[in-house]
Amino acid sequence: MKSTNNNKEGGSNQTKVGLLIILGLISFLSLNQNHLKGYLIQESTTVSYTPLITSLYNNTKSSSAADDGDSDNVRSALLSDKSNDIDEEDEVGFWSLDSSLDEEFRFWFGNQQQQKKKKDGEEVSDSKDEDDVRTSNIKQTTTKQQKQQRSTTISKDELPIYLLQSSSSDDNMSSQAYAQMSWGKLAQVWNRTTQYEHLLDVAIPISSLPMPKSTSTAETERRVRPIIMIHCGPKTGSTTLRKACKFNLQHTCNIPHNTAGHYPVGYMDESKLYPLIRNCTNTYHFCAKEVTIPIDIPSFNNNDDDNVMFIHMFPFRQYNEWAQSALKQQYDARGTNGCIKTKSLLEACNHNRMEIDFRKYSKTELSHFKSNVVERMNRLNEQHVFIVYHHRELNSVLERLSDVYDIPKLPGSDGKGKEKRPEGTCEESDKLLDMYHDCFSDELMKLA
Repeated sequence: MKSTNNNKEGGSNQTKVGLLIILGLISFLSLNQNHLKGYLIQESTTVSYTPLITSLYNNTKSSSAADDGDSDNVRSALLSDKSNDIDEEDEVGFWSLDSSLDEEFRFWFGNQQQQKKKKDGEEVSDSKDEDDVRTSNIKQTTTKQQKQQRSTTISKDELPIYLLQSSSSDDNMSSQAYAQMSWGKLAQVWNRTTQYEHLLDVAIPISSLPMPKSTSTAETERRVRPIIMIHCGPKTGSTTLRKACKFNLQHTCNIPHNTAGHYPVGYMDESKLYPLIRNCTNTYHFCAKEVTIPIDIPSFNNNDDDNVMFIHMFPFRQYNEWAQSALKQQYDARGTNGCIKTKSLLEACNHNRMEIDFRKYSKTELSHFKSNVVERMNRLNEQHVFIVYHHRELNSVLERLSDVYDIPKLPGSDGKGKEKRPEGTCEESDKLLDMYHDCFSDELMKLA
């Protein structure tokens, strides 16, 4: 009996010694994490941290029948394979989880860690509250900025269109009137019978035209160059403008006069027009016909030494009058054969590549051109001003713009490209006009 007691005492002592050894190992591991960390990183392919802890836990459990009631928590904490949450590329850095595992060690020794966790939990809760407040503030700020951005974003319907008119019989430029309306409103009132005076009656009078917005910095004042971009159309003085712009490029940009035949460089080619505007900085007038401004070309408002503000000029001519004059041009250019060709096209409602082409009417051109421009204004913060002027007042409007924007005048803008025209027109002109209107004119009020 005594021997049995001695055996029990010896076993108990052995258990105590075993526990002390295990606790000593654990203390050693805790105190030497940094050294052990480097070793485990180097030997990560052969050393597994989880089996080591599992073995220690199992030996301790078999040696001690009594537990402090936290064994289930310890088991779940220690036997969980945390390597399942580690990406393959992070496997070598297994000890990136050492702080969480170290907390599990401390928890194993007593209630002090529970208190620490509770305190940490309160701090985390407070931290989350602070983060929630910060997140809320950031969201409010972002929303406010988005609202401000939306308030400065312009839609196609809201695009302002400026109207100019001066008295042709009065040389006093102060008699020039300015007015403004949105494109949406202009598109509604610009019909087949609208006169320019009707547009002025509907528009809102204003005191001046928009001026270039400076991009000055603390170091320097950025130059903003006004560019008068004249959008030419048939039967609105395009011949006069072509000659004037070609002459102007010859003298301001050293472009030979025989370049590009009858047309100034870039007249119908965007790939030449916009590089020319960037590189030829000694002129302020460019003529263009049937062009767009692509979305993907570099910005003209890129804070370099030569920013650009575009003033786009679109001519107005009463629609029915324009169509009648455009039809006559078929006869002027090719005589009876021109009329026969036009009739053949209109019978099939096909567009005519000469003057009487709905796609070349000024309202159509403006509607088509503005789309990309509005997007560039919003996305790239470019400066664009749209002006609709009466085609008969081209020269006086150009002179006024030269005064407003302090730029040289366009030489030759007062010329008469087709002052003399042949007599007569197509024999069936009334019928041909009816055919033209039946084919295309309903689209005039659908332009948006």
